[in-house]
Amino acid sequence: MVGSGWLFAALAGAAYAGPASLISWLLAGVFFIFIGLSYAELGSIFPFSGSLVRIDHYVHGSISNYLLGWAYLIGSATTISMEAEAIIMYTNKYLPLFSTESGYLTPLGILTAAALIGVFTAIQVIGVNIFGKVNTAITIWKFIIPTATVILLITLYLHPGNFTAYGGFAPLGWAAVFTALIPSGIIWAYEGFRQALEYAGEARNPGRDVPMALVLSIILVAILYMALETAFVGGIDWGKIYLPNSKGQYVTPIKPGDWSDLINSNWAGSPFYSELYASGIIVLVLWATILLIDAWISPAGTMGVYIGTTARSLYGLSRQGYYPSIFGNLHERFQTPWFSFIITYLIAVLFLLPFPTWYQIVSISTTATIINYLAGGPALVILRRTAPNVDRPYKAPMPLLIGLLSFVMSSMLVYWTGWPYLAIYL
Repeated sequence: MVGSGWLFAALAGAAYAGPASLISWLLAGVFFIFIGLSYAELGSIFPFSGSLVRIDHYVHGSISNYLLGWAYLIGSATTISMEAEAIIMYTNKYLPLFSTESGYLTPLGILTAAALIGVFTAIQVIGVNIFGKVNTAITIWKFIIPTATVILLITLYLHPGNFTAYGGFAPLGWAAVFTALIPSGIIWAYEGFRQALEYAGEARNPGRDVPMALVLSIILVAILYMALETAFVGGIDWGKIYLPNSKGQYVTPIKPGDWSDLINSNWAGSPFYSELYASGIIVLVLWATILLIDAWISPAGTMGVYIGTTARSLYGLSRQGYYPSIFGNLHERFQTPWFSFIITYLIAVLFLLPFPTWYQIVSISTTATIINYLAGGPALVILRRTAPNVDRPYKAPMPLLIGLLSFVMSSMLVYWTGWPYLAIYL
């Protein structure tokens, strides 16, 4: 859940909603608490690898599950592409061969991103247990670095006027609080909660660990991301942000309070690094260098997890009979779905070509995934009625209310996606 979202979504949130993006982060956290509670019980009933593309099969049948599974598969695969792009985008600050300042990958950058995906695919084929040992250390790092960034910016470089000047707290209107949820990557940043379900089949105690991982991760990450948004908005110095001229040179000063143009500025390719470096404060400038290291570690950790997620989704769809059995074949030595990993790599690389920047692909990735969440609430309620005696290591409280709110909130997220992105899947 703390991957490239923390590196980019704060700027994108401010670009779409201004300081009111703080409310967007809070709303998203509340939404995912209810969505997560539905899946917490479902995950304890079906502790399968790739379970999120298999649950609806037992409730609504094969047709709806196939369609939802396909959408979810696209959402997972594009996340891999996004994390690879995030790594390459931040390299512009010390090696400007792979991307522009605003974050568009060059042809060489696309090739490098494809190579990165290939390396992490090979690691995942070797086995989740090996990757898991490394990912534990990465997870600790991924909380320490953004937390320290928040503390440094708020204590040393806070401009309180940014929250009230330039049109007030909601300069783009209160409707922007909702429309910002999808294209800014705010919803996408929370979606890592589902990894507890995807890896449930390999958990030691899924009945205890899956629900706890779902709920606690959402609460902790909501607090972290709201703090990051506060730090970023409060750290903006409008006099040090530039837009490209007709020749693509970033020499045109941005108009103070022009929130929407942040996404086109020279800060877009590396938001927090640019903010820290532009401060001129020695401690923050030095910390900006640490962020260049984190720009590899945080996205790499999430990319590795999602490579496993996508392959296990293909594996799960194969086990349900939707795809040929070869997708479910396990490597003789490593016991991982090797063919599904190959297809995962190909899909992720294909999405790099038409969407060579994080900001373009995030809406497509989010839209594909949230369509799948529509099934969680109804599945919770229906299984309570049709299979009341099934072992439930975790039982969600007030299932009717939680199921209803989960479905309504998922539906609203689809609505706020907007027609241009939703139409791709219709």
